[in-house]
Amino acid sequence: MLLWRVLRRSVRHLNAQGYVLVWANVLWAVLTLPIVTAPLAWAALCHLCHAAQTRHQVTLAVFWEGWRLRWRPALGLGLFGGLMTTINITNLVSFSTGSPGLDSLLRGVWWTALILLGLVLLYAFPILEEMAQPRALSALYNALLLALRHWGLSLCLVVICSGIVMLSTIFLPAWLLLTGSAFATLANAAVLESLRADGYHNPQHVDPLEEIAKSP
Repeated sequence: MLLWRVLRRSVRHLNAQGYVLVWANVLWAVLTLPIVTAPLAWAALCHLCHAAQTRHQVTLAVFWEGWRLRWRPALGLGLFGGLMTTINITNLVSFSTGSPGLDSLLRGVWWTALILLGLVLLYAFPILEEMAQPRALSALYNALLLALRHWGLSLCLVVICSGIVMLSTIFLPAWLLLTGSAFATLANAAVLESLRADGYHNPQHVDPLEEIAKSP
């Protein structure tokens, strides 16, 4: 089952790379506070979490590597996400047709659009790591296709991510120590396992945990 493979991969790598991911999460949390650097911080964290699942060895230097390599598409994705989120939230808060039935229908559409936007952005940053020429528009298009093709997994991820947000809000230090890395690890696992299910595999990737398991 695809969801099981995604969860298993995520938990294994969070457990194995815990030290690096905690410190990377701290960097992400601090660099997210200035809103303008938030997309770059998320791209850097996704880059590190992708490397943790596809390379032999990962250090915090990989975080800054992701910052340097992905800043252009990250800014594009950040601007798109911020614009679409602002439009939908503004509509939810202030728009009214005067018809309760139509207003409820439109709010349902806008909530659905927000959820789909979140899913697409969740997939888009890890997809950048799989592109020969990382571009924001191409990443968005491929992320949308992936979200719709594996809609069952996507719906489950919405529930899981909502649960992570709720638990992190109850235990606030989690936002500083682990929440971002958990999201980035889960997103990368979802993309890698979905692509694998579709028959794609990058021959340059290695799973460091599987390599350790195979070693005598």
